[in-house]
Amino acid sequence: MCGTNGENSTDNCVHCWRNGSSVRTIDLVVVGVEREPEPVSVVFRRICEDGERVPMKMESLTTPEWFDAEKFKKGQRYFYNNYFAMMVTKLCGLVLVLAVPSVLKVLIMTGRSSTPARAFRRYVDTISNMIDWYCGDLNKRDSDIYKVLSTVRGKHCAAAKKSVAGGSTFISQKDLALTQYGFVGLAITRKEFFGIKGSPEELEGFLHFWRTIGYFMGIEDRFNLCEGSLNHVTELCENIGEHVFKPLVQKPSSDFLQMSDALLTGVRPMIPMNDNDAFMEFVRRLLNLPAERLSRAYSRFSLGLLIFLHTTLLGLWWLAWLMRPVLNGLLRFSIHSNITLPLLAILTLGKEVLQREPTIGAETQRSHQRSNMAMAH
Repeated sequence: MCGTNGENSTDNCVHCWRNGSSVRTIDLVVVGVEREPEPVSVVFRRICEDGERVPMKMESLTTPEWFDAEKFKKGQRYFYNNYFAMMVTKLCGLVLVLAVPSVLKVLIMTGRSSTPARAFRRYVDTISNMIDWYCGDLNKRDSDIYKVLSTVRGKHCAAAKKSVAGGSTFISQKDLALTQYGFVGLAITRKEFFGIKGSPEELEGFLHFWRTIGYFMGIEDRFNLCEGSLNHVTELCENIGEHVFKPLVQKPSSDFLQMSDALLTGVRPMIPMNDNDAFMEFVRRLLNLPAERLSRAYSRFSLGLLIFLHTTLLGLWWLAWLMRPVLNGLLRFSIHSNITLPLLAILTLGKEVLQREPTIGAETQRSHQRSNMAMAH
């Protein structure tokens, strides 16, 4: 292993590719495909440098040859066993993704997250799609998962075309990989802190699940965060958190602060006790940024409650065996209620929460109906 100042750390791999020195190679077996191991630094550089110049794949996709249905199901089970903690990691991840300038630019242009009501609608739609993924069976050709994957890809492609037409850049492989981090990164690198539990086989299945979803979202295998062993993926995600997201959150842009505030206000009907300042401080601490004292007593209480829920109620086995099903059930009920009949959202955010996204253009719809048929066959 390489060393910087005589120490081994997740920083070293990035330090090495920047300075041209040798790097360690991790022994790994790629999920579903045998291949030579690659240094984490090489993959990190490929995503952050090469990925910025490569657009998302927009052609029709078929089920990849490396897909393993049994691992996919284990990944789904891993999610549902840790439903509460997983959803919190994904909300933290979505906040982080808003800090990526290129992603934020597209979201501002589309206007999908500019107000709390629109952010609520976007987050509810994202959760609804994700639940369909976690329930779907790719072995069944008539499963809703194919339809949902095609619809989401269609929206991404439409946003990419609108971005280019508006004089902005395309949605790149780097954008997609960093967005993938928002769904999986913290669940891997901070799983002990969040109280996420499962067998090694289920965790491997979780990686395979998100490798598959990433593929269908247009991520090439060489940019897919979840390609590799658990050690490889964990170190890669640690590097991305440390060298991509940490600097962005440490010196946030005004647009990021505005959009993240809209998002956290928008999800409050699902998590009524959530406090925006507390949650942002929670995210900062996940990135090992210096703690900041919160000015309001309720914010300090909310932060303390978040930490207590994960480190104590879900962290201590003798409490977790009882509290994990309770917390999972409460959040599932809250999310289901807000998807089917969002009364609290209407009362607090207005009737705008009922407005669905505009459908994608007819030509794009036809294109992705063909994509859906191709995936099904």
